[in-house]
Amino acid sequence: MNEIDFYKINETLNNKYYQIPQELFVNRLYKEKLNSDNKILYAFLLDRLSLSQKHPWFDKEGRVYLIFTREEVQNELCLSEKTVTKALKQLSDVNLIAEKMVNKKF
Repeated sequence: MNEIDFYKINETLNNKYYQIPQELFVNRLYKEKLNSDNKILYAFLLDRLSLSQKHPWFDKEGRVYLIFTREEVQNELCLSEKTVTKALKQLSDVNLIAEKMVNKKF
């Protein structure tokens, strides 16, 4: 049996974390309509906003957007295509995200 690799005092601040807004757990709208996969995906999307700020990815109204394919979401979060599709739809249904399909031309 493997032994637990406990954190040491000097290691605890060296980690990065995803933040999940508490609102998703206390607001009845989100609490009752979003499952854990949805909430984790939303935290992941919020984290990706920093990448958008670096590039500056925003539209003419100043709204920040993400460039993040469903395939990338599947790979990053180890979720099936069906789960990702359902999670994104549920986040959209509660107005946390808006998806725009873009055709890539190679």
